[in-house]
Amino acid sequence: MKQVWLLVLLGSLAAAAGFGVSPPVVEATLSPGTWAGGEITVQSPEGQLRLEPRLVDWRLGPGGELEILPPGSLPDSLAPFLEVPTEPFSLNGERRVLRYRLGLPEGARGCYHAGLLLRAPATPSTEKGLSVRTRLGFLVLFFATAKGNAHPDLRLTESRYQGGRLTAWIENTGNACLHPRAVVEALDKGGHVIAHEIALEDYLLPGGVRRLEADFPLPEGAVALRLRVEAAGARPLLWEVER
Repeated sequence: MKQVWLLVLLGSLAAAAGFGVSPPVVEATLSPGTWAGGEITVQSPEGQLRLEPRLVDWRLGPGGELEILPPGSLPDSLAPFLEVPTEPFSLNGERRVLRYRLGLPEGARGCYHAGLLLRAPATPSTEKGLSVRTRLGFLVLFFATAKGNAHPDLRLTESRYQGGRLTAWIENTGNACLHPRAVVEALDKGGHVIAHEIALEDYLLPGGVRRLEADFPLPEGAVALRLRVEAAGARPLLWEVER
């Protein structure tokens, strides 16, 4: 009998099941060689829920796909400098506080990142000879940026607009972990925005490349399309094409 394992990492699905973590993202700016501490709160739905914490590395592919890796796999891994509880624990419609410590090594430059993966035991089910084991999980993101030497920078490596579809490639050419927001805009003859759509709002790690795709036919009265990409600390990117 074939077995398929599914890991649900989407916060919206976890929230729909009554499971949540606050804050879901931890960001700190530290001087190299120093440490800081804090806590996260885990909340379970009604009924008993057993969770298995696991320290991991993670990265995003060009299409936003998430890859989970063993801790310390990446050159900019925060895992060696992140102390989090990894003992399994149970909740019964209650909250649990998890305390952490994170730091940066001497000589650190730019941004380091890791994650705490909170997983519930797999739930088996069988249908038409297919055995499926679903595992609910939530990935808490940790970022630590070296104070004074982070350099945010973005670059558009390719952009095209054909048949009402925009395709662009965005590259993080700096050493900071960025959270870019890309907006597609339709412009009239006077350069005014008459329609817009958010095409991307996600993380982009140093050296990472992200493919942006948006179906955005120009409405009546529009003479040009503009792509605008912004991220904190980085120079904004603008790209325009006429109808």
